Amino acid sequence: ERCNRSGLAQDCAKGYEGYLCMDCSQDYFASGGRCFRCDTSVDASTWRWRAAAVGTGAVIATAGVRIFFPRAAVWGLSGTKFAKELKQSVPLLLQCCQVWAVLSALAVSRQGRRQGKDLLLPELPYIRGLSFSLVDLQGTFNFQCMVDGAAARYWISLVAPIVPLLILLACGLLELLSHGSGIPKVLLVLSIFFVGGASSCAKLVSCKSYDAGGEELGDFAFQEMMPSFKCSERATEVWGVFLVTCFCYAILVPCFLLYLFAKQHFVLRSNKLCVSCSNLKMLEEKELHFEQIPTEEDSQLAELKDELLERRLVAAAVAYAAVFLDGEVQVALKDSTVTVEGQSIHRTSDLFQLQTLESFLVDLAQAKEHGSALRCRAITEMLLERCVLFEKCELAAPEERERVLGGAREMLMKYAVCQNVWMEIVLKLVTISLVSVVQNPQAGLKMSLAVTLVMATLVALFRPYAQAQVNNLQCSCFISLSIAAFSFSLRVPWLSRLSLILPFLVALAQVGLPESPEGCASRIWQELEPQLQHLPRAAISASSKTLKITVRRAERRPT
Repeated sequence: ERCNRSGLAQDCAKGYEGYLCMDCSQDYFASGGRCFRCDTSVDASTWRWRAAAVGTGAVIATAGVRIFFPRAAVWGLSGTKFAKELKQSVPLLLQCCQVWAVLSALAVSRQGRRQGKDLLLPELPYIRGLSFSLVDLQGTFNFQCMVDGAAARYWISLVAPIVPLLILLACGLLELLSHGSGIPKVLLVLSIFFVGGASSCAKLVSCKSYDAGGEELGDFAFQEMMPSFKCSERATEVWGVFLVTCFCYAILVPCFLLYLFAKQHFVLRSNKLCVSCSNLKMLEEKELHFEQIPTEEDSQLAELKDELLERRLVAAAVAYAAVFLDGEVQVALKDSTVTVEGQSIHRTSDLFQLQTLESFLVDLAQAKEHGSALRCRAITEMLLERCVLFEKCELAAPEERERVLGGAREMLMKYAVCQNVWMEIVLKLVTISLVSVVQNPQAGLKMSLAVTLVMATLVALFRPYAQAQVNNLQCSCFISLSIAAFSFSLRVPWLSRLSLILPFLVALAQVGLPESPEGCASRIWQELEPQLQHLPRAAISASSKTLKITVRRAERRPT
């Protein structure tokens, strides 16, 4: 389409010029890998309006789910199981689509050229637009027809990796002006714009070293983003922008997330000092209490304040009920203990054959055969961490509140334990590695397959998220990306489309699944936690589809 015969500039088709006819002529603009006339192309106009509609709709949907959804009812589903799953699934699906578009660069690999096929994916420009990068959106809005096309492409290429960083800087300034308000927006911006910004940064120094037939161009290799210039003609400002933005995406952003990891570790250390004990009173009744492990600095047992202790007791009771009980559950607080009474038991466990949880833990360390009890302890730890976060971010005096963890609280609570926030660091590093290796036509496929399959294995083994459905979806996303890398490299359109659809099918398939104990405990605790301060006056309750928990204060024992 671009070249009439030999590929020289004078033999380019109408609207094309430059090296290998890769640039657009005057009064033409680049969009979706083709050149369109500025004033008469109906196809280009249609593409721009459709891409603009898709991009705008995706921005509104993502931002609405992440920011406004907790405060407003959406289709009457606010607070329901489906709404919570949707809120956690949308960012994963968006990032999967963004990385899928990045992997489409593997279509120029040598394996694909040997097939002698063109990759015909009309939807690819739309998916690329979901990265919200100026490089991918420049054809949507007719910038190249307002000024000289080559100059527009040059400046858009320079500005594209800077724009997300400027938005992050604005969020940082907002945090300085209003403590706790900027960090949630920083995390939101990273979830939407990080892939597009990192990809624009990598493309800034990417060169086209092979022609469509797979022959090396040698000294005629040209810059991918600026086809009017050879690779040997790269300007100083291009290198400057690349080095600065690469440092921000590859170093500063992961370091910020590493700071969050370290911050939650030190703040939540006190949570590790609490242990729960149990005393089996009868088959459906369990008595729990807390003790504090002495530290090296203080050899004596330090007692928790009454209201803080009660929160931990109720959290342990919710975890126990979510794993072992069903139907109506009564939780009674008395002195420093909590009694859990259930009507029915929906999971059997050898825990009921033991007298104390301490003896159970000894057997667990030796045999590791009691999965339900181990799951109960994991859910208890998750809820205890949420207790500490609530105390540090809400109940503490204004001058003592943890504003950093307060801003990142929503992100931390999506993990099974807060220390699993390491997953955010790994995801950013994986994005950096993928946008870098796809530019290499030699090893791009092998590296992409290695990265995506290793990540799928890690998610399947460690299960870092609190919701089982989210773990399954994240694992399926990486599996689909590995399929996409393979299909793009071989230029197999139907397999590429299948890899894009697979995560959405997994998300839909999980909608009707029963709620996991982790999800049940998390939802019930979210309802109970704000009500605990009213506990002395009246009983409080919260429920899921299969479990209802009522918390009351029992009468104190006479002295």
